[in-house]
Amino acid sequence: KESWLSSEYSNPEQIVKAVHLIYEHIMIPVAELGIPVHVICIAGNHDRYGVERIMNKIGKEYLSYTIYKLIESLVKNQDKSNLFTFDIPEHCYTTYKLFDKDEYLYEHLHFLKGSPTEKNLTTHLMNRSAQVGRKLSGLRGGHFHSAHVFGQGKFIINGSVCGNDYYTEAI
Repeated sequence: KESWLSSEYSNPEQIVKAVHLIYEHIMIPVAELGIPVHVICIAGNHDRYGVERIMNKIGKEYLSYTIYKLIESLVKNQDKSNLFTFDIPEHCYTTYKLFDKDEYLYEHLHFLKGSPTEKNLTTHLMNRSAQVGRKLSGLRGGHFHSAHVFGQGKFIINGSVCGNDYYTEAI
């Protein structure tokens, strides 16, 4: 419902458009490069059915799960060289080792307490490290609609990809 309220398209239309655009304009061109790619798929907070947060298995309960699984299926049917691997977690985060060395947290960050300051991100990373039982080296996230970098790249928050619609005008 929240997703539908901030868009001129219904949720089913958004899913079809997202799958088509991501596959045609991102996955196919990347595949043509012939470089192995690990695709990390994290649920956000604008793709839930209602206004209330879901607290259990966010990765499977939000609409992005449908998008990610469809894209994964399309890619696997076409990618005979197995260039792509997918990480579609059940929960709101996952971890991944960059260059088989440092393990990073990937999370949308709508559960971060407070604003995206280096102090708050450090606390969040320490809490997730305790939760997974491993020391995580850094964090990659979103949610705040503006880009942030702290600690010489230890914490990177991406900006928004906004279109020309009512939601864009409102922020």
